[in-house]
Amino acid sequence: MGCHQSKLAMHEELAEERANASGNATASANTATKNTDTKQQEPLLPVLWDGVSRSKRGQWQQRLADAARAKLDPCERPAETLKRVLEGDALPDSEIQTLGTRQPAIRLFLSSTFTDTEVERNALIEDVYPYLKSLGQRLRVQVYQSSEMRWGIRSEASAAHETSEICMREIKRCQQESSGISYVLILGNKYGFRPFPAKIPEEEFNLLKDEMAKQAKQTASTVTPAALNKAMEYMDEWFVLNENVVPPTRELTPVKKEHSDAWWSDIFPTLQTCLRQAATGAPGLSDERRALYVQSVTAEEIENGLFKVEPKEARDKACFVFDRRLEGIDVALDPDTAKLFIDMAGGEVDEEAQQQLERSRAEAVPAALSPSRIKTMTIPWGPGIDLARTDHAEYMRTFADAFCDTLATDIERVAREHAFESDTVVEEAAAHAMFGNLRRRGFVSTAATQQTVDAALAHVQQRITGGKEVAAPFAICGPSGSGKTSLMAHIAGAIKKAHPAAVVVSRFLGTSRESGTARTLMANVYRHIHRALKGKKPAAAPAADFEKLTEQFQAALKLGTARKPLVLVLDSLDQLSDEDQGRNLEWLPLASLPPNCAIVVSSLPDVGGCWEVLKASLPDTNQQHVAKISKDDADGILSTWLADAKRSLIPAQRSVVLGAYESCPTPLYLRICTQFFALRWTHKDAIAPDFFPKTVEGLMEKVFDELETRHGKETVRAALGYLSASRGGLSDNEMEDLLSCNDTVLDEIYEWWVPPVRRVPPLIWARIVSDLEGALVERGAEGGVIIRARYHRQHREAAERRYLGLNSRSGAGNDTGDGSDGNGDGAGDVATSSSSSTTATSTSTTTTTALTVQRHGELADYFSGRWEHGRHLHDKTDDASALRDRKVASMKTVLAGRLDDPRSGAVVNARKVAVLPFHLMHAQRWEECATTLCDLEFIEAKATAGMVRQLVADFEDLQRSGGGGRRQGGALESLLKKHSFNIWTRFVARNANIFERTPGAVIARASLYPDQTAVFKAAETVLSAPGCRLPRVRQFEKPQQLSSLATVCSGFSFPPKGIAFTRNGKWVCAGVGSKLRAWDANTGKSVLTLSMPGQLEYVCRVVQLPNGHVATACSSGQIHVWNLSTRELVWTVEVAQAEEEFRSLYVPGDDLTVLVIVGPKPQPSSSQTAQPTSTTTTDPRRVHLMLYTPDLRQCVWRHEMDDTVLSWQLRDNTLVAGTNDGRIVWWKLGGAPTMAAAVQAIMDPIEGTLVEVASYAFLVKERELPLRHLPMSLVSGGLDVVAAGRFRMLSYIKADGSLSVERQFEHEISAIRVVAGGGALLALARGMFGITVIRADTLEAVHRIQAPANRIMAATPSGDLLACSDLQQPFVAVYSLEQVDVHAKALTDRGHQQQSLISEPHVAMLAADGASGAGEKETLPAFAVGRDDLGFYDAATMALVHTVALKEHRASALNPFIVLDAVRRKMYKDVITFREIKNTVAVTAVLLCTTTSDDGGDGAAVLATCDGNTIVKLWRLQQEEHPYVSIKVHSGYASSVSLVWLPKQQLLASCAQEQHLLLWNLAGELVRATNLKPAWAFLHPSLKYVVAEAYGGLQFLHASTLAPVFRAYGHDFGLEINTRNKRVRMTPDGRFFVSWAMDDAILVHDFSHLTL
Repeated sequence: MGCHQSKLAMHEELAEERANASGNATASANTATKNTDTKQQEPLLPVLWDGVSRSKRGQWQQRLADAARAKLDPCERPAETLKRVLEGDALPDSEIQTLGTRQPAIRLFLSSTFTDTEVERNALIEDVYPYLKSLGQRLRVQVYQSSEMRWGIRSEASAAHETSEICMREIKRCQQESSGISYVLILGNKYGFRPFPAKIPEEEFNLLKDEMAKQAKQTASTVTPAALNKAMEYMDEWFVLNENVVPPTRELTPVKKEHSDAWWSDIFPTLQTCLRQAATGAPGLSDERRALYVQSVTAEEIENGLFKVEPKEARDKACFVFDRRLEGIDVALDPDTAKLFIDMAGGEVDEEAQQQLERSRAEAVPAALSPSRIKTMTIPWGPGIDLARTDHAEYMRTFADAFCDTLATDIERVAREHAFESDTVVEEAAAHAMFGNLRRRGFVSTAATQQTVDAALAHVQQRITGGKEVAAPFAICGPSGSGKTSLMAHIAGAIKKAHPAAVVVSRFLGTSRESGTARTLMANVYRHIHRALKGKKPAAAPAADFEKLTEQFQAALKLGTARKPLVLVLDSLDQLSDEDQGRNLEWLPLASLPPNCAIVVSSLPDVGGCWEVLKASLPDTNQQHVAKISKDDADGILSTWLADAKRSLIPAQRSVVLGAYESCPTPLYLRICTQFFALRWTHKDAIAPDFFPKTVEGLMEKVFDELETRHGKETVRAALGYLSASRGGLSDNEMEDLLSCNDTVLDEIYEWWVPPVRRVPPLIWARIVSDLEGALVERGAEGGVIIRARYHRQHREAAERRYLGLNSRSGAGNDTGDGSDGNGDGAGDVATSSSSSTTATSTSTTTTTALTVQRHGELADYFSGRWEHGRHLHDKTDDASALRDRKVASMKTVLAGRLDDPRSGAVVNARKVAVLPFHLMHAQRWEECATTLCDLEFIEAKATAGMVRQLVADFEDLQRSGGGGRRQGGALESLLKKHSFNIWTRFVARNANIFERTPGAVIARASLYPDQTAVFKAAETVLSAPGCRLPRVRQFEKPQQLSSLATVCSGFSFPPKGIAFTRNGKWVCAGVGSKLRAWDANTGKSVLTLSMPGQLEYVCRVVQLPNGHVATACSSGQIHVWNLSTRELVWTVEVAQAEEEFRSLYVPGDDLTVLVIVGPKPQPSSSQTAQPTSTTTTDPRRVHLMLYTPDLRQCVWRHEMDDTVLSWQLRDNTLVAGTNDGRIVWWKLGGAPTMAAAVQAIMDPIEGTLVEVASYAFLVKERELPLRHLPMSLVSGGLDVVAAGRFRMLSYIKADGSLSVERQFEHEISAIRVVAGGGALLALARGMFGITVIRADTLEAVHRIQAPANRIMAATPSGDLLACSDLQQPFVAVYSLEQVDVHAKALTDRGHQQQSLISEPHVAMLAADGASGAGEKETLPAFAVGRDDLGFYDAATMALVHTVALKEHRASALNPFIVLDAVRRKMYKDVITFREIKNTVAVTAVLLCTTTSDDGGDGAAVLATCDGNTIVKLWRLQQEEHPYVSIKVHSGYASSVSLVWLPKQQLLASCAQEQHLLLWNLAGELVRATNLKPAWAFLHPSLKYVVAEAYGGLQFLHASTLAPVFRAYGHDFGLEINTRNKRVRMTPDGRFFVSWAMDDAILVHDFSHLTL
């Protein structure tokens, strides 16, 4: 392998070294040939390690397993830095990073000469780096492949003499970004290639020329005068003065192909020799500059990477040296091989170079590093390194192991030192602090911007000094490209500088995971404010309810004081998503800021509607517009940028830049012109006046052209294509992996050379990133991974157009603004992972191109792990020899450990679960996407990664794609049905709250689904797998039908009123207080919130009108009509007076009119202040019926009647009503219009009449009148009625007043709704225990829905969904009627009550009928359920064993205990009686602790008691009459404290609701406090475990470590247990547990198959 490069070597040794140094043997035209050989070099794994990868080899495999299980002690964040960041101090990034808010990284620069270390570097690439990346994944350390400088520098860069500059820049990057080792040197026998500087300051250039001229006149010079004179000519020819550099500098001209031979054969050697000698003798030249002419590139790397690192302690941490010495190199025997391993010149050993190398090896390196940081290895000459030799092969194995161990040890150290607990407040504060630093760096103040800054500072000054100014925020509006975000960052810094005591909380919205929605923003800022002002977390966690969260947030704003005021800076409000209607800004106090609080906000003028809200809400004095930057100001900004870069422009060039700026006067345009072009000009470059395109789009096209020229067309197209298609960005490792699997890219990179491993050199992407500085931004992503994302929207859209073929914005070519958020600064451009998966780089695209599908497909292939074990060359899968291992990262869903084993330290691939569904959908790989989402491991992994909301969004997105399956010919919709996707979607959505708290409950909850569902079968597959460590969970009387509950709409504080579905059934709307709210009917996701215009105006009724608008009847007597599409109020109609209320707002099925009924309030107000403005009369004892036009613009008919009607519906111009005297009455509306034309023609309302045409009277007793309720509903398609006019009696009454069918029910019916569903008419009867679904024609019950909140009901027109709510509960429950079998056997009311009669479970050990063994009875774990009859059930099979009647064995009040011999089925009463406890506080727990003596015998017996004040008293039995210790074990009062004696550990454990689990010794001393907060705990019979409460179940904690060992879930609520009411029972052998929770489910947790 070591000789492969020599095949392409040039005829001179220097040329060969140069070629090898660049990693591209760009040989001269006469000798180089293009590489068309696709054969890969022989891999090292089979030769050295028998083909077994390191991750599967012995100790290394164990090390990976240990890393996954490692429990790292959490690190303390530096308190002072944390305090300053939370308070808003502008700290440098390096100090902010000490807070450990990002995943630490190991970025390594590998320094070595090239030809003599090729085998070592190939071994690292092939065997070591993949292992280190795997180790880093497990320890959450981001490990990058080493920056390999001799591998990946393109020939263009080498010819332009950029190699050394690239190397030094990369060393600096590694030092800045690596948390551990950043530099490793492999020191061989070669000093290396010694070029001269490619850039020489003009003053130094003249000094060297003068020295050459002086030496040319001296006869003693070692270089001939002719050579010196020729060198001076070459200097003038090849070094060109660039006066645009400050100071002016001579730059070496790039070597063109036609000059290559001359350059390497004559020009370069001449210049090298003469410049070296001139530098040695030139007076006034510093030692540092002189060394650049003498030392090798490797020596320069050592200088920068090793020697300049200070202090020595930091150097020892950051650097390591492998000193490999080849002994006995025989140059004469094999000069061709020898020159690859030792410096040679003119066919002889270069003694000068060897002396330099020896000084470095013997003196400089040992002096710089501790001996432990240098590993020396000596091997004999081969010749060269010959792996066929046993000693050489063993050396390679030793080297690879030593290198891997050194880096692995460092990774483990970094993991320990950065084991910070996740803290989203600190993470957000740090991210926005660093983002603010980034924006301030490029900010240049002008007179115009200073006016805005001064105005903002003046406002803050007034607000926090207690003035009487308007208590409103200060708002800044800036159009696209105005530099608004930089200005806001500057303002935030200026505020803190002016008011050091103030707490300044800054958020640049949309740039982080927690700042993309109003909900996550408020929750994070709420906690931030408490931490900064109170020094502790808030007492209450952020509320799930949006309105309550708003209250918490606004209450936090009141925490500012005169001594420590609060300033909130929110940039780019327009970047908030529409979730919870965040952009309507109702969560932000726009008119009532508390004292000592100021808020400064910004927004675009034309995006999201935020500025319209601000403009309408804030006084003019609180509004500022960012002024346009004039040409003179632009000139000043340009001068500042040039000075920072140490550059200048000649007047003509400056004129071109400023002239172009006038055509597109935005900061972004000026920045692109400067950064990508002007900074690279020399003073001799003549720039045409029309050099720059006139738009940002055109300018970016020019930038892309330049990038493709510098880095390769295919490489840039692929890299920027992947970035554009990504969801929010890609990490460097991900980008390198993706490019490594793209053979078109690799063919371009390796045009002249076959790589050691078919993988892209890391330097390729690093150089593109460097050239895109300012256009890309780093941010934290899922799992703490650092990704790079597009900074500006303009950049992103331009890349999408070019590299994805997308026209992402109409008229994009004419848009000259800055982009991302339109503010010129990029805030908000990065998609946040907390938002729906539809939020991504391509959300605004209007078309999907083949290239888009291709790039998403490649991303999907990568994240799905398709390429983990290699990819065939150009996908020639039929050719086994074409398979190439690309050394890409593992993409297993679970990278390490097991999800079913809490001890294994499971590491979830957060990036995969976050982005894979997104790419599969955009690649239109529907089948694979459905399979991925319907995988329980994937679901649990994504929940474990904290992405439950995103998981729900993934299902919604694919379902929406299925709904749009018409474009796919319905194929996608059919595919989703095949996967039972609706059931899976419901499973995830319904359990989302559970999975957020306990991701491990996924399998348990799936196993409780009906047996025939795909969800249950998937759970059975998991539970039946060999080695599964999950207990089985079985439900007593498990329903075999899907729950009817589809979703729950929540997020508000008040009980809803007036529920209505939109006509398409997609949304359910409700009046909530003074707001109209709407949710997605399938997912419960909030989609709309509208506030009523009046103060204290509450919504009473809601209905959707025929034209699609929604009408809200309010307590003010007004009906407001809303356009849901635009969220605008389109019309208000005055209807009722102050003493009246709305009784009905109803649209009949013919859509001809709208029925409005108002009547007197139950308790009318005594004051009559308002005059009637409606069309009704004023008698409060009468009810007013009105018909309006379908748009509610005009009343066309009205009538008033006595207030006797309880319920009504209108159809076919007939009012059907239930009256308080027990009648159903059919009235014709006299005078009412019957045609649409007639309705529209009426100008004044008709005074109508009611003509009774039929009636039916229920048999109601006199004493029961007047009735308070008479539930009724019209039957679809006619005027027949289903009504409940008698107690528990349901009647079907025909339109002629005759009774058709009547049926009695067990419970009172309080409401009826008839719908069309399941192919029949269904009556939904509301009763005590829920809703009964009844066939309307037979009145037979066919289905029951447990809907405790059911006072208000609404159904979709199709009858497939039912929405219910209650006057007391703040939620709307949506039920599906799709599963109703209208032909099912009629239900009995007894069956309906069964669940309600279940008492708490009891557990006993029953003897089986047969005997086993030597006459011993076989025991059977069982549990008992019942109230009147006690049934005993086999815990393993759920089969009924026998029953015991309890009716005749009631316990008495004085003797409440019954003893049951479950085996003999005998009952004993009065065995245990109450015994009065004469204590002031009742004892809640009693425990006997038996200690062990020093000799192992029995010790003393100690009694532990605990009372309601959580005071534990310890008593020595038979020794003392009083407790010898009293311990306050928990704060506050607790009705139930669990005490557990751990006999092996001789410790007492205590826990209570919301209290930490604590360990005490019997001396009353606290031994250990844990983070666990179980409500109860007890000891397992094995004495190995503490069984403790977990949300929805229980967990086994190891008795010694209290670490979880097993977990069992299943319930929808937390379990409660205390001494009076135990709801968890354990069999004596500890193998079965039976639990009963508030969800009324009785579960058996079976551990019998697990080794306990």
